[in-house]
Amino acid sequence: MDLLYPPVCPLCGRLLTGRTRRSASACRAELAPRYEWRCDRCGAAGVGAAPENGRSCRLCPPSGASYQGVLSVAGYGERVARCVHLFKYHGRLEMGRLMGVLMVERLAAPLGILGRRIDLIAPVPLHWCRRLRRGFSQSGRLAAALGAGTGVGVDPCLLRRIRYTRAQALVPRERRADNVRGAFSLRRGAPVRGRGILLVDDVVTSGHTIDECARMLRLGGAREVWVASFARAGMGRGLQPGD
Repeated sequence: MDLLYPPVCPLCGRLLTGRTRRSASACRAELAPRYEWRCDRCGAAGVGAAPENGRSCRLCPPSGASYQGVLSVAGYGERVARCVHLFKYHGRLEMGRLMGVLMVERLAAPLGILGRRIDLIAPVPLHWCRRLRRGFSQSGRLAAALGAGTGVGVDPCLLRRIRYTRAQALVPRERRADNVRGAFSLRRGAPVRGRGILLVDDVVTSGHTIDECARMLRLGGAREVWVASFARAGMGRGLQPGD
């Protein structure tokens, strides 16, 4: 069958035969790069010079943010974006399984540092219309993978998306906060008071969606909110303030 339908890497399109057999490995290496350090304050990862003496990095949450930090596997590069898009928009569930495996593997150390500060895992919710059209929740699947990998309980319905919004990627950056303001609610009687919550999403870009979700959790009494994502825009080199 390989002669008629030779296997190709879904991320780069190269044939997985002969000398190009390694292309899948190269793509996987880009999906889960090896970083030299993580910011002590927010969990962002990079290579090269680390922030000095506990200083904030460029990706530390802004003043007034409702979440403590974001733990991510990779920056939002070309192949990472391709993987996410195949999962979300083309129903390639094997890409989602790979993302979940890599999140469990690569976030084990920073989540281990947080330890018992995390009491519950919850996905960033999809609006029911979008979930019906897509057939699944990408953040829900990643949250389930993290729960299985860490042993921490997952509540897939902790938050609800009560207002349909445009995809953040289609909204100008200066309007993204307004786009998601009031779009989420906490389930009545949700067990969050005094607990540490790990929010899970596939990609973090401007941070407005996770901050709005975290705001609702904090209003409900959550002690602290951390975020885990597969990808994060801007993560990697140059995380010194001003870079």
